[in-house]
Amino acid sequence: MNKPYYDKNGITIYCEDCRNIFPLLGKVDLVITDPPYNCGKEYDGYKDDLPDGEYKEIMQSISDSCRKLAANQFWVAPRYKLEFFQSLLQDSHLIVIRRGASGPFRGGWSDQFEIALVAGKKLGRRCIGIEQSEKYCEIAVKRLAQEVMDLKESV
Repeated sequence: MNKPYYDKNGITIYCEDCRNIFPLLGKVDLVITDPPYNCGKEYDGYKDDLPDGEYKEIMQSISDSCRKLAANQFWVAPRYKLEFFQSLLQDSHLIVIRRGASGPFRGGWSDQFEIALVAGKKLGRRCIGIEQSEKYCEIAVKRLAQEVMDLKESV
């Protein structure tokens, strides 16, 4: 597949497993990720209740790929898996969330995805978002389409 779901004004979104996209990317300045936590949550078809060993292998593979992409890493990590993420990402910045935390837009888990893309857009940065769920890709596209009106009086 590997075709962008959205590609406009320096913002690209892929609706796919990040493990299929990472090998296609060159070096980037920063990786921000909010990985699955293997807590049994329904993610539009993604199996989030893997055996612990399989989950840890997948997360190790993803973190290795992220390190190849960028020296700067920010990972969202839940407190109940903090020890695992600290051992996996010793040289990364962890953004710790409490279980059941809600984001500002719709109270969901993918708010970090939208926040990073919208911030990149506002700062004029090139951003690449990767999300497996088409539902969340579409929500991000709608957020990116929103503009803020300049209400300054014209002179």
